[in-house]
Amino acid sequence: MKYALGSVLTVVLVIAALVLLTVDRDATPVQAHTPGAITLTTISTAFTNPVGIDHYEPQNKVVISANYPNGQPHNFELVAANGTHSVFSAQSGFTDEVKIATVRSGPNQGCFTPGDLFVGTGTPGQIARISNGGATVTTAWATLTGEPGLMRGSLFQDRYGAFGGNLIAVTTNGGVWVVPCAGGTVAAPLSYGAMSVSPGTTLGA
Repeated sequence: MKYALGSVLTVVLVIAALVLLTVDRDATPVQAHTPGAITLTTISTAFTNPVGIDHYEPQNKVVISANYPNGQPHNFELVAANGTHSVFSAQSGFTDEVKIATVRSGPNQGCFTPGDLFVGTGTPGQIARISNGGATVTTAWATLTGEPGLMRGSLFQDRYGAFGGNLIAVTTNGGVWVVPCAGGTVAAPLSYGAMSVSPGTTLGA
C-alpha cells in the first residue's frame, strides 16, 4: 500500500444506538429490536501518511500511527472528536506500516492494562508495548521465535475471550501468534496461513 505525502485522513465519527438482538431459545425466528438512527459526522484533518488506527479509551480519542514509512519525527498521534490531533508519545523511528492494538477495559482484558498500545516496530517478529499514556516504550516487549514477517498483518487484544484474552498477532508471512500479557519470547505460532474459529470456541496460549 502506498501513501502520498500530505494525504488527508478523513475521520468518520459514527454516533449510533446499539443494535440489540434478543434471542428466545424456545421461539423462532429470532426477534430483533429496530435499530436507532445513525448520524455520520465527517471531519477532514490533514495528517502525514497515517496507517494504523484504534480507539484510545483513557481519553476517549482515536490513536493513529503517522509519518509512514520512517516514523519521523514521531510515530503516533491522538485524534479528538472535533478532528484536532496531538502527538502521542515521543516514540519515533518505528518503520513500515505500523498497525495498532489498544487494550480496552472489560471482562477479558486479563492482566493487560487499558490504554496500552501494542505495535510492530519494523523489525521482523518483534512487538512493542507503549504504556503509561505514551511515556513508556518497551521496544522488544515480545519476540516471535523464527518469525520472518512484520506485524503488518495486524494486532488485536482478544476482548471477546476466544483466545483467552491474549494478544493476537498476524504477520506478513502468514503467521498467527497468540501472545500472553506478560510478553517475552513466544516459542511457536498458532498457525500459518488461513485460520477460522467457530463460534463458542475457546483457545488459550
